[in-house]
Amino acid sequence: MNRKNIKRYKKIIEVLAKNGLYILLNNLGIKTRVRKLVIDDIPLPVRIRHALEELGPTFVKLGQMISLRTDLIPQDIASELAKLQDKVKPFDFIDAKRIFESELGYRIEDVFDYFSETPIASASIGQVYVASLKSTGEKVVVKIQRPGIDDMISSDINVLAEIAQFLDEHVKNRPVSFVQVTTEMCNALKRELDYTLEARNAEKFKNLYKNSLNRNHVVIPKVYWDYTTRKVLTLEYIDGIGVKNIERIKRSHWDVKNIARIGAISFLEQVMDFGFFHGDPHPGNIMVLGDDKIAYIDFGTVGKLDRIQRRFLYNLFEAFINDDVDSMVEDFEEMGCITSSTDIISFKRDLKDIIDVYYNASIKDINMKDLISQITNIVYKHSIVLPADFTLLFKALITIEGVGKILDPDFNLSTLIKDYSIHKFKKKLDPLTYIDETIPEIKKLLRLSFKMPYLIYEILKKTEKGDMAIEIKYNDIDEIKDALREITNKLSLSIIVSALIVGSSLALQINTGPKVLDMPLFGILGYLIACVIGLWLIGTMIISSWFTKKK
Repeated sequence: MNRKNIKRYKKIIEVLAKNGLYILLNNLGIKTRVRKLVIDDIPLPVRIRHALEELGPTFVKLGQMISLRTDLIPQDIASELAKLQDKVKPFDFIDAKRIFESELGYRIEDVFDYFSETPIASASIGQVYVASLKSTGEKVVVKIQRPGIDDMISSDINVLAEIAQFLDEHVKNRPVSFVQVTTEMCNALKRELDYTLEARNAEKFKNLYKNSLNRNHVVIPKVYWDYTTRKVLTLEYIDGIGVKNIERIKRSHWDVKNIARIGAISFLEQVMDFGFFHGDPHPGNIMVLGDDKIAYIDFGTVGKLDRIQRRFLYNLFEAFINDDVDSMVEDFEEMGCITSSTDIISFKRDLKDIIDVYYNASIKDINMKDLISQITNIVYKHSIVLPADFTLLFKALITIEGVGKILDPDFNLSTLIKDYSIHKFKKKLDPLTYIDETIPEIKKLLRLSFKMPYLIYEILKKTEKGDMAIEIKYNDIDEIKDALREITNKLSLSIIVSALIVGSSLALQINTGPKVLDMPLFGILGYLIACVIGLWLIGTMIISSWFTKKK
């Protein structure tokens, strides 16, 4: 344990004990005396959520990320963790002003005509202010990072790394490596601390939507790079209504069903066409601008899928609706998701069970959250290694379905996914689409063809010099050694039996020495020994053959 983290450990123990989480403390090897508290009457999942909220941004983010891992935590706790929210007091405007000016080297009054001293939003990592640029009069939002948050998160990450290491060393039959899971989540959190990454994400979305079929329905705020750094982000102000303010949206008499549909279709386009999707499309991050227009904000968390991963997703969905388990497993194998510890037969059986549940059901009756939960449970149960951003994608799909249901209680994401897949399939049949998808593969082949003569020359040169050795590995070499040893022993005994028979025959012909029944004793003994060894050899071969057939 790092001594620098002792104070933080004390705080963690204090908060866990305060919320009556004695079982967790004892499992971590911290012996505590169980005391009856009023809070003990509150359900365990709620107490865990309260504890994480009290411990601050790092633990809140960790809880939000782990809420989808129902292979690690029970479903009731996962559902409660999904409700986690930042509960932090806004920091003073004086601190915000100091950070802005130290980051950019400008005074606020030199850059802005107006700058609200009261934030319109406050979260664990930063606060958002409304302002207007002095140079153009444009209305903007300025996000400023919370003072000292990077040091606090860095300290918490070290603590979590130590706890994960402890769990890996002491928890028997653990389903995953806690170090690996914690590292992935902490790396995602570190990326959120750099506002220039968020700015680049926003700019990439804006460029992608310029040529999109949804370009008239989706707005992405403009980035003001002159006033953006790692700790300060300046974006175009979006004048809209957050999805969470459903009553205001209804009072505006906008078509909520169409808005829900636009939100879902635009997200599916991000996943299947862009390969670049918003990782946290919750109601606060989607603004409604009218009957047929929405805006995305807050691009701190994004997911990325390459062309092969998108094709894998499409093929999985196609195989699922066609009740084709074998094709699903083949897709997993082609993506390198199957590990040495995966029991293929058991994996197929579990996939088939899921398909059987949903295959005859109406598509509108399929709940995306339940389906994803079942799929992730099977994936982790069978040690299937999914591409990096698939967990984030699953979480985002569940979130976007929730957003749709806020706007329209009859909203069904599964129906839209099916419709979008049909659209993708028709597009796939278009010769121009086929050419577009083939061109990258042709380019790879051309690059390889240019390298091929050089590679062949290198192989021939090394062969000529004797620098090349071919190593053959055979996993069952020990079995071969045992078989050869057994054959050699039996062959040796067969030679001995043959020699005994020949020697005994000669002894009978010589007709000298001691006799039994008027026959030479040594000749009779030789025949008897040869007979016993021969019968033993025949018996072992019969038994060995029988066992082989049984296997």
